[in-house]
Amino acid sequence: MEMNQRQNPPPVQAQPSTLMTNIRWGMFILVATIAAIFVYLNWELFTTRYALVYWFGEGNAAPKLPNLLYLVLFFALGFLFRLVLGLPARVANRRTVKELNERIEDLEKDLAELVRKNIALAEKAGEKAANSGEAADER
Repeated sequence: MEMNQRQNPPPVQAQPSTLMTNIRWGMFILVATIAAIFVYLNWELFTTRYALVYWFGEGNAAPKLPNLLYLVLFFALGFLFRLVLGLPARVANRRTVKELNERIEDLEKDLAELVRKNIALAEKAGEKAANSGEAADER
């Protein structure tokens, strides 16, 4: 197969190591188990109807809801807050990846051009060598 007929291989995606994947899952299971045990041992706290009453000043009391609902609400708000704060970094990372992919494509085009020139020069050198060999044979 000649140099100009080669196809570029597909990009290789690095797979995460199985050890780190197993450690990550193990940590997730451990934290979930500890949270489940905490909720189970304090179930009455989470199911008490009007346990928490937040007071935000004169006539501004928070609605009387179960503790579990407050916990879920604050967790969801924290998750959304973290998601919103992480958006600028994600956008910047996507832009960087896009720019790097464009640079890779440009470099691949340049490489293909250089390979094509190299093949042309090699063919010319081969022709010159053949011509000089024929000239030497004629003498």
